[in-house]
Amino acid sequence: MDTRQADRVIYRKKERITARVVGDSEVVIPFLPPGEKKHKALVFPNASARAIWRLIDGKNTLDDIREKICGEYEAEADTVKSDVRNFIHHLKRSGLIELCGRGKGK
Repeated sequence: MDTRQADRVIYRKKERITARVVGDSEVVIPFLPPGEKKHKALVFPNASARAIWRLIDGKNTLDDIREKICGEYEAEADTVKSDVRNFIHHLKRSGLIELCGRGKGK
């Protein structure tokens, strides 16, 4: 999959995941059925990680998430793109999100 195609993928949070705001952080806790690999709770200590987590909704592509984060924070587009990709990769490895589709090309 080339970079442009990768930027149009859509992820959603897996079922049985709950998130709570604790102070300035968001804590994400997976409640997985017996037999599935268990994952520890994750803490998203910064606002950009929390914003990315909230934008993973089964509707936003990675491009959409990047654009919304760029609009909300004063950061360079290339830096945001890299940060979003790295964070998504971490969430996939942690078993918290899954691929659910592809968006239309721009």
